[in-house]
Amino acid sequence: MKEGLELVLKAEQLDPVSPIISYVATAAYLADDRLDDAIVEGQRTQQLDPHYFYLDSTLAAAYREKGNFAEAIELYTKAQEETHLPSSGLAITYARMGRQIEARKILDQLVQERRTRYVSAQIIAAIYVGLGD
Repeated sequence: MKEGLELVLKAEQLDPVSPIISYVATAAYLADDRLDDAIVEGQRTQQLDPHYFYLDSTLAAAYREKGNFAEAIELYTKAQEETHLPSSGLAITYARMGRQIEARKILDQLVQERRTRYVSAQIIAAIYVGLGD
């Protein structure tokens, strides 16, 4: 993890205005459980490009892990609008908040989406984990 984060930060030095590198740095901080750093970096991604969401919002995930559910929901909703794909992160956030019906609705939408486009089994599995299934 440490070596990967170092490489991402080096890439960021080489191209400091790349939203994807900033996004990946946010994900790396998040994976390393450095939530405050993930939030700062994720906010930087949003400053670079407020419409940039690769698959979903890693900044929203950092907010969720910190317990800032309102901020997470706001960003996940924005990501959902930008990507035109139901947000697995939003479903997980709802599940963590005990809003099972809303989480399952998004899960059902993603399963339905799989019929016409690629939807990673991993994100569907992550929602089931969030729901405790």
